[in-house]
Amino acid sequence: MPDSGLPARARARLRAATSRTSARVVLLVLAGALVASMVVPALASADSAPTDTSRPPHTSAPARTSASDTMDAATAARVAAYVAAVQRNAIATYVAAAQRNAIGAYVAAAQRAAAAQHATPRHTSSHTAAPVHATNGSTPGGFLACVRQRESRGDYGAVNRRSGTAGAYQFMPGTWNSTASSAGRPDLVGVNPAAASPADQDAMAQHLYASSGASPWTGNGC
Repeated sequence: MPDSGLPARARARLRAATSRTSARVVLLVLAGALVASMVVPALASADSAPTDTSRPPHTSAPARTSASDTMDAATAARVAAYVAAVQRNAIATYVAAAQRNAIGAYVAAAQRAAAAQHATPRHTSSHTAAPVHATNGSTPGGFLACVRQRESRGDYGAVNRRSGTAGAYQFMPGTWNSTASSAGRPDLVGVNPAAASPADQDAMAQHLYASSGASPWTGNGC
């Protein structure tokens, strides 16, 4: 039975069940052989007739085969056949039960693994830019559209070398880094705002506006 796709714990249980099955089958075979080895010689020893000491030396009774000798031999054969049949039945029953248990454990483990895989949440990429809604500047009449026009005339690559601000929204480096960190975008920390993509600049401006309002851009007339 293939066990690929199962967790390591399930594969270990399956291997352990198989090992226990093999060990118990061997024990059953040995036990049956031991019973047979004890019963058959005991019955066979009953076949030997006692020595008649009343006869003089160097004389022997004529050899005879009694009905009891024939019966004892037949009984020994029946016992041996019965022990062998019991062995076979016990081994077959145990192996069938062990196989059912192993199959049940395999199926249950596979079902648990599949359920755990489906239950694992799938995380979206943290690099997806947040959408810019109409109320915060995605249209010409919005606040952020006004900020872009006032601060850089819509130039996402604008850099003010005197003040150190950069990008379409003229972020200061410290404000850009703190906004990127709080927005869950550590990949943008330390990046020059003018070097970031327009989508990332829009997303950072949106996040800053959502958390601080218009105060970061006071005095620009928007």
